[in-house]
Amino acid sequence: MRQTRSALFSLLAVLLFVTCSSTRKQVSEQKDTMKDPRWVQVDSLNAQGLYASALERTKVILEDAKQANDWRTEFRAWMYRVRANGMLGTDVDSTYMELNERARTSTAPLKQLLHSVSAEAWWSRYQMDRWQILDRTNMQAEGADPATWTQATFIKKVIEEFNASLESPEVLQNIPVGDLADLLINTDGEEALRPTLYDLLAHRALDVFKNSETRITEPAWRFTLNEPAYFELFEPFALRTMQHRDSTAWEFKALEVYQRLERMHLADNAPSALVDLTLERLRYVRDNSTLSEKDSLYLHALGMLQSRLVKDTAWAEVTVAIAEEHAERGNAYQRLADGPNKWEKRTAQALCDSAIAKFPGSFGAKNALVLKTNLERTALDLQVEQAISPNTISTIALGYTNTNKVWFRVVTDPIDVDVALEPRQDRAKVLLAQPALLEWSVDLKNDGDLQRHLIELPVAGLPFGHYAIIASAGSEFVAEKDAIVHASFWVTELAISERKNGNDQELLVLDRETGAPRSGVNVEGWFQENNYQQGRKFRKVAELTTNAEGNATFPVLTDRGMLTWVLSDGDDRFQTGSRWYYSYTEQPEREQLRTYLFTDRAIYRPGQEIFFKGIVISQKGKTNKVVTGHKEKVVLYDVNGEQVDTLNVITDAFGAYHGKFKAPLGVLTGSMRIDAGSGSHSVQVEEYKRPTFEVVFEPITSAAKLDQGGTRYRYCKELCGRAVGWCHGAVDGGAQYADALVLRLVLARIAVGPKHGNCKWRNVMRCRWEIQHLLQGHCGPCLPVGCRSVVRLHG
Repeated sequence: MRQTRSALFSLLAVLLFVTCSSTRKQVSEQKDTMKDPRWVQVDSLNAQGLYASALERTKVILEDAKQANDWRTEFRAWMYRVRANGMLGTDVDSTYMELNERARTSTAPLKQLLHSVSAEAWWSRYQMDRWQILDRTNMQAEGADPATWTQATFIKKVIEEFNASLESPEVLQNIPVGDLADLLINTDGEEALRPTLYDLLAHRALDVFKNSETRITEPAWRFTLNEPAYFELFEPFALRTMQHRDSTAWEFKALEVYQRLERMHLADNAPSALVDLTLERLRYVRDNSTLSEKDSLYLHALGMLQSRLVKDTAWAEVTVAIAEEHAERGNAYQRLADGPNKWEKRTAQALCDSAIAKFPGSFGAKNALVLKTNLERTALDLQVEQAISPNTISTIALGYTNTNKVWFRVVTDPIDVDVALEPRQDRAKVLLAQPALLEWSVDLKNDGDLQRHLIELPVAGLPFGHYAIIASAGSEFVAEKDAIVHASFWVTELAISERKNGNDQELLVLDRETGAPRSGVNVEGWFQENNYQQGRKFRKVAELTTNAEGNATFPVLTDRGMLTWVLSDGDDRFQTGSRWYYSYTEQPEREQLRTYLFTDRAIYRPGQEIFFKGIVISQKGKTNKVVTGHKEKVVLYDVNGEQVDTLNVITDAFGAYHGKFKAPLGVLTGSMRIDAGSGSHSVQVEEYKRPTFEVVFEPITSAAKLDQGGTRYRYCKELCGRAVGWCHGAVDGGAQYADALVLRLVLARIAVGPKHGNCKWRNVMRCRWEIQHLLQGHCGPCLPVGCRSVVRLHG
């Protein structure tokens, strides 16, 4: 597990804000150290659930803070106000708008603090309603109501608020983070990593900018981390000019913030903050870069950073980061391929040892110890067959890491389906308490690569029964001390298969070795109802005996729950695993009506008429027929599911009807629905302008003819015309596009048929793009036009 250094500061606003959402929980308790005794009263009212009274007292404190220009108290009051409004069910959007308005009119540093909280509030608002927001249609103009905002509008708002929170950096950089006093929650963090208010607000912005959420539609020229320069260190990165036309991309915004922060800390006396920033930025670039060599660039950058910190404790942190990279490469080792990553974990182990030895007790050394412990941890895993034949040597698969020897035990695993099915966290202790039937040990090959190895081992034959095999890395089998794993299995000759046939459940019991049917086997069905109030116990629901063909049939149950089968034949007993079972009985075929709806177009403008047609079909099994004289009510619903209009219709002799609705005006555009009860159809209502373009051709005075010379392609006479309309308006035919050459036709003779000697010929005229400088002197200025289809002349 990666252990990295991070500043554990958080604004008081975070804990207060998250309480407004029912989907989040407050994870820590607040210690009120404010001197103003009025906060004690507010906290007491909140603790009693008297949020309205607490809100009234908070408003008084807020107004007093404004008058006294006490930005700390005012900020705290705003956070309490947001919390109280959320508890009272006040519309969160209006609360956030109030917060935005106060941020706009306030001065530094309250202005930046409120903008930062506002940005996080809108980001959380977007995340909570994300799927609903993504279904909204983009509008030409952004509305003032957040209930109509699209994804792009929300993201734009978040970016604007975070940008505003980082304005006036020279002011924020001169405010030590300690000046925020009780507005901060410090969970054993180090102020040296976030020494100023600008650091704190910038990292709050980075927490969002580094999120993978981005714009729905990306331009082809979108910003990507595709340059090795983003892995540079110190001045080459902090002072380089960064520009891109996709400047609102989240990756670009994050890189900009990192650059400003690193530039600010270049002259620090202690490198702690700069190293923490650089490590965080390098990881971010490595994780999001599109370069194929990003891993080697990342490792090279860490090596360069390490070489600049030989005498500082931050050297240990960089060393651990290098060790983590080698450990990750070691995790990519393929056991059967024996590739180059086999010894990477050993390299990581050596790096951890050097960090611990050089700077013992430092933060980096502590992280190195955690990584080293994980690398050297002994681990076992065990795989066995579900069931094996009696008195037959079987094979198990043992996976092991960092151990030279493993001890085994085989014990009886007591199992009773009639016992309440409860979680068995102490299963290993129960099995270790059983007397050992078999015991042995195996010496393992361990070359010290710290990788997982796999070996197959034999197990002696056993009589009928249910057993567990226990593997331990220590001879004493102490759960608190040794790495211990276990796996259960059956020794049986029975196997079972089942299927549903109509309203019956059919079972087939077979010999596990030969596959022959087993007759006379007793089969018990045990069922656990999905009812927690009656206790989670199995009850017997069936007891059958297989016939000569190994079959047993019982009626389908009407309940839902867990079902398991218990098979017994003399001393041979076998119990299947529990599976989810639900009742299902085949229903007789019945007639169903289905309406197929069609519209004349897929998209309409508000106020246009939507013409629709419906065909009603009666379906019964595989038989379909139209329904005549059928009455239906057709309803048009808007984007929000509100009824717009209704129309009563009746089918004609062909089972069809038609009608029309008027697309609503002044409502949210998007996907609307026409519903006929037994069928529905969606249409899109959008604000758009239909592109128009018309070309008027001059009369053709001569017919096209095949070239007598037999050339495959030869240009024919140019076809000239005049552009009348283009896109949104008419084209002035007497000015720019007079006598425009629209296209040229190529007359070709192509063969059609399976064989060239027995072919049919037809003339094909194909459109080609033309370039203006090639056509000067033909018909005046050229207007190139692309063709959508081939023009055919049959001859």
